[in-house]
Amino acid sequence: MKPTQARVRGRAALVAAAVLGTVGALGMAPLPAQAADVVPLELFVGPQGQFLPVIEVSVNGSDPLRMLADTGSNILVTFPGALATATTPPFDTGIAHTANYTGTQATGEIATAFVTIGGHTTPQPIAFLDASTCTPACLGTGIGADLDGILGIGQAQLSLSSGPDTYNLYSVLAQLGGTIAEGYTVRLATSGSSLELGAPSPGPGDIVIPQALAGGTYGNGWPIHEKRVDLCFRIDTATQCLGTTVDTGELSATLMGTVFLDWVDLFAHPVHVPGVDITHEGTVLAGTPISYLTPDGQTVATWTTSGNPFEAGYYSTTGVPYLNTGNGFFLGRSVGFDFRRGLIVVPGTGQPQLAATGTASAPESPILALATVLLGLALALAGSTVRRRPPSVPGA
Repeated sequence: MKPTQARVRGRAALVAAAVLGTVGALGMAPLPAQAADVVPLELFVGPQGQFLPVIEVSVNGSDPLRMLADTGSNILVTFPGALATATTPPFDTGIAHTANYTGTQATGEIATAFVTIGGHTTPQPIAFLDASTCTPACLGTGIGADLDGILGIGQAQLSLSSGPDTYNLYSVLAQLGGTIAEGYTVRLATSGSSLELGAPSPGPGDIVIPQALAGGTYGNGWPIHEKRVDLCFRIDTATQCLGTTVDTGELSATLMGTVFLDWVDLFAHPVHVPGVDITHEGTVLAGTPISYLTPDGQTVATWTTSGNPFEAGYYSTTGVPYLNTGNGFFLGRSVGFDFRRGLIVVPGTGQPQLAATGTASAPESPILALATVLLGLALALAGSTVRRRPPSVPGA
């Protein structure tokens, strides 16, 4: 790590500790010498309480790379210069590709290499995006996360061809081989965050949310499932049921639907988000209770907004509307993903502990979170001219 990066990260950690009060030591242990089924995660906390789960990954024997562990995206992306310490260069397929995130892009070429996570190495080289540029900046830069890339571990597959050769890009975890590849469980907390390899085993009282079949199969022959699941967001009596991403890489809960307008501080100047067809319209009012439910009425999470702008956002779109849990959904509990069978396992008891760690912001993208600078721009533009829409009076 470069000295300047160390100073920036240190300052961010100090500010975050002041904001959160009890962040503590969130450092990550080095890659283990032996394979482990429970891989440590760092819960990186930004200067205003934003947080991202970070995992260490090695590509072709490189030094440990700090990557966002992202259930909202599906491919491995290495940022410019990240592979300088690889023992052998990745194989360059010559296929150019751009990965679009909310507010940022990573452009480069598809390459193949062996990937190691928790001491487990893929049996064969896997395909990934070796980015040479990020526009306007690589994801995480705005909050000082100092990431080397993105480890997308959600459902979906990108298949690209060069001549007779086809390269399937999908979750590295699903390509580790054996039973550990069948799924994983994410635990996020101020200390002891982890990613456990292997399919989760639902316990008594757990809620199992199915992911619909998307059609087609992964390179390993498993069926591809939809990333989004059917969930409903509820505020008071207002309910919106849409396709929802259960997303570790999303900085905030994302709400869409005019039914929620009574609980939103609308910006005087809404901000269109580059790269995706959405507009950031405002933030959810402090003290707003938000519940996430399955279509049959089972509650999978309930929390109350604190008023931190980096917590829950309201967005509009001219495309297909959607919802996103935000990564606060994972705090203080375990959420399992059975990748092979297309199931998400959520505890039936115990709610996200947002107050214990702070909150965050940004809309969902096809892959992950909005660069914080965009929200900062939105807040700056809104300034003291936010148009607050007061809650409705029953019968009015």
